[in-house]
Amino acid sequence: MNLLCRPLVPLLLLCLFPCLPTARAGEADAKPTIIFILEAAAELAQFEKTKELEHFEKAFHAMTHASHPVTGSMSEQIQARQEQGRMWFNILAVLEGSMDPKFNPNNQPRLTAPAWAMPMFSGGSPESIEDPKARAVYKKALKKYSEEIKERNFQHRLRQMELGVSFCVNHFVESRYTTSVEDRKEFDQLFRESGVSEARKPMLKAHREPQKGLKFLDPRYSFSEWRTNKNFGVNPPIDLKGRAP
Repeated sequence: MNLLCRPLVPLLLLCLFPCLPTARAGEADAKPTIIFILEAAAELAQFEKTKELEHFEKAFHAMTHASHPVTGSMSEQIQARQEQGRMWFNILAVLEGSMDPKFNPNNQPRLTAPAWAMPMFSGGSPESIEDPKARAVYKKALKKYSEEIKERNFQHRLRQMELGVSFCVNHFVESRYTTSVEDRKEFDQLFRESGVSEARKPMLKAHREPQKGLKFLDPRYSFSEWRTNKNFGVNPPIDLKGRAP
């Protein structure tokens, strides 16, 4: 992503997702991270069952509250990262599985029925048609039209949410993983288990490469150094070989 455009992404996300939670001081620690992960898992399961977008949005919002702990042993930190990563990848996989690859936003659904089965006035109800046969044909066409409208809105909303989900998953990978062999192995395993399309893997990998001048992404960057460096306001990436805080 262009570095000049990147600062605008959070503002764009707030415009697309007005109910996206914004953290206040102490809010993130109000509940343990695992509680948010469990809430996200429950809502995601409901979405897969009902296909109601409200449940998917709640799962996504729950994960945006799941801050990574900066205390505890190294094994606890790694376990927390694995649980978060597994849930983020599952959300992304479910999103991909729900998106119709043949969807074309330019194709507008149309109400099609024979002229003899249409009501006298445009937009008239089926009850305004006296002929039972014509009324039945119109009702069937109206039902199909309503279903197409609902599916179009569903697919359109999924594509809107893809921006926010992709941004959060990319940010998670970028901030929580390094380029160490152990980190790559863990990432590959979680990615493979989730079922996310392989087409996304190169994009996520790109965020895991060290960047010149950013010590934040250096696998050798320890927790103690991060805590004493006030220039960094985000959690450091975990490296399995790193030193515990």
